Amino acid sequence: MANTFCWGLLALPLSGIYTAQALLPLAFITPASARIKLIGTLLCAFTSDWLPVAASSVISYGALGAVVVIMMVMKARRYLLWVACSIAIWLFCKTLDPLATTLPTTLPAVPFETLAGHPAPLTAPSASPRLLLLWQSSNKASTQQLALLQQCRHSLAPLVLIAINQGDQLLALLSAVKATTSSESASSTPLVTQLRDRHQQLGNALGIRHLPLIVLLDRNGQIVAASTEKLGCTGLRRLVDKHRDIFKDDDVP
Repeated sequence: MANTFCWGLLALPLSGIYTAQALLPLAFITPASARIKLIGTLLCAFTSDWLPVAASSVISYGALGAVVVIMMVMKARRYLLWVACSIAIWLFCKTLDPLATTLPTTLPAVPFETLAGHPAPLTAPSASPRLLLLWQSSNKASTQQLALLQQCRHSLAPLVLIAINQGDQLLALLSAVKATTSSESASSTPLVTQLRDRHQQLGNALGIRHLPLIVLLDRNGQIVAASTEKLGCTGLRRLVDKHRDIFKDDDVP
């Protein structure tokens, strides 16, 4: 769970906290050799979200499968309860985050700017629905989601895609954008608009606790959906398809 708890300019990684909570039940397993094997394999499953989406799923479920194999080889049925508790805690934190915050219905009026320093307000009605990505260059999951958004830009048309950087210095922002932009999109007109939120005012106004944050807006700036999951092209398309009513009949083929 490579997410980040945001509080002003302070960023506290939660993945380590969640993993520690999930692995805590295994501390009661004896002997030590069994405890080490189970902790090692579950650790791979619980901390693989920093990888690309496909690899993350393979390693997560592969590691959980390895736990089952190890328990069968060791004839360790007595460990089943502790392992089940660990997996349950991890799934709870991953799918039903107890620290999540409900977003408001409208996008707060926050001053954004382009990379050139020009004002770029987002509260005015738009001709097309918009998909916002709040990200930071220091957050691995954020930069991966930005790269995924670049890759999936054509399949998300006619959405307007906007990446809003939260608090980075301009040099770090530009370096991260360059690293996540493919040569194909760099040579053509970029389809993901890059904006800056210098002081994380949007994140603070929304009360967000995780980055990256994906927000789907209708034409009037109303928030219709949000996600803190790292989504590939299929996941992004699925999120949009759940709210096809925000499009006009002639918007989507």
